[in-house]
Amino acid sequence: MNTPWGRSDHIERFEVGIQQVGTPSHGGLMISRTKAERLLPEPALRRAERCGGYYCWEEDCDWAIAMWHLPRLWERYFAHGSEYCRTDPRGYMLGVLSRYHTDYLQEIGVEPDPEGLAQWNARRASSRMRQERHPDLIVAARRSWHTNDAKVVEVITADGLLHLVTEDSYHRARKDGWPLTLLSKCVLVATD
Repeated sequence: MNTPWGRSDHIERFEVGIQQVGTPSHGGLMISRTKAERLLPEPALRRAERCGGYYCWEEDCDWAIAMWHLPRLWERYFAHGSEYCRTDPRGYMLGVLSRYHTDYLQEIGVEPDPEGLAQWNARRASSRMRQERHPDLIVAARRSWHTNDAKVVEVITADGLLHLVTEDSYHRARKDGWPLTLLSKCVLVATD
């Protein structure tokens, strides 16, 4: 089957016109045009890719847009997922949608979960800071090594500058701020 992600090598059909497809590199949920237009609201359709006679949502986080509206398929869709997915599929999808598609939840009148909303806002701030080439946003980390009894990590900020920070402070800043890792949250050893 042709998909937006290449030729499928795996298809799991949930019912006629609704399937999960996989390719060697990616995959997603595909719903026939007629079925999708009958079962899903317009905002969900607008957020889909089109491929042939299908609406398509990629497998990482977009799938939840369509699956949110198909509760009759949740048990089968989540059959191989974690226990949390199986016991609380609505809560699981609310988390996914809150982190990646808060705007969609707001459009359909659903309150995002606070933790997911915080990640959504941080991701948007990170994108803005990247575009602005902000000197506080770490966009890459290259390697670590020992120097003067400290483990040091090379980091590059959005303005293109290289900095050396302690490894512990970098990992703490990453964990505490994800997806915003800020230089100001690290212990600076040197700037190149």
